[in-house]
Amino acid sequence: GHASSGKSDFFSVYAICRFLIGEEPPFPEGAVIDDEKRFAKPDNVKVFVTSTTLQESRGRIWGRIEGYWKEAARVFGGEKYMDGKLVSSAGKIAHIMPDGSQNKLAGIELIAGGKGHDGEASTKIGFKARLMIVIADELALLTHSFYETATTNLQSNKRSQFVAISNPTSPFDPFGVVMEPKGGYATVDETMDGWETKNGYCIRFDGEKSPNVVAGREVWPGLLTLEKLEKIRADKGEKSPEYYRMVRGFLSPDGESHAIYSGAEITSTNSQAKVKTWVKTPTKVAFLDPSFSTGGDEAPVCICNVGTYYNPL
Repeated sequence: GHASSGKSDFFSVYAICRFLIGEEPPFPEGAVIDDEKRFAKPDNVKVFVTSTTLQESRGRIWGRIEGYWKEAARVFGGEKYMDGKLVSSAGKIAHIMPDGSQNKLAGIELIAGGKGHDGEASTKIGFKARLMIVIADELALLTHSFYETATTNLQSNKRSQFVAISNPTSPFDPFGVVMEPKGGYATVDETMDGWETKNGYCIRFDGEKSPNVVAGREVWPGLLTLEKLEKIRADKGEKSPEYYRMVRGFLSPDGESHAIYSGAEITSTNSQAKVKTWVKTPTKVAFLDPSFSTGGDEAPVCICNVGTYYNPL
């Protein structure tokens, strides 16, 4: 979605609610369940919230989680009625057992998943819980290594959920991989509000349809306003990658401004077609992307042929 669409606020509340409510056990179809037995205790749910670094996370989604948790504690009359305790210095909301001890297998925990930190994040996500949830804030800025390891580890849990939040930047970064349509990017366009992905569903928020923009005034504080939209349009242009990322919440048709070829060109149907006939013997070339010096992604290598080809219709 676009900037100032409430993504982080929504999932801050979602993280708190999923922890407090606990895991809902599977019940036989048609069974009548007493409300007191419907939900398990919070000791069954672990929620990880991640961003690039711990410091940046505190200024983003974690800061919102702390704010909403404190407000919930005020409403409920204190943390003693919530089965949890905010430990701000450690970046977590710990589950407190009846004897006063902390249950490390439940609660909400902040972890870093940016370059140089993704190894630690993957290790923490590696342990098991009845219901494991990972909310990856600003996934476009995290590493592929973190995303791949985290999603693989989640599959070993009985129940799990991976939530990705970001402004779309590239079809090739971790967020671009998550939001890729089941039929490929060529099957969607900027008129669509959502689509099925290979492993879930992508919900898209278009800033031009934001309630404040449609109303022409700030009805809902915090959401994108018409004034802010018009400023981005005037400064960057409505066809710019920045406008698509910050307002349209969609990949720019022209790709990233610093790229030679756009993502749309690379992922198009024609670009994916296998070469049938080379006009002359192609030249074999290779590309290497070195790994991060102290962690992060592995060093991928790509070997390919370059030359003139002919593909008959």
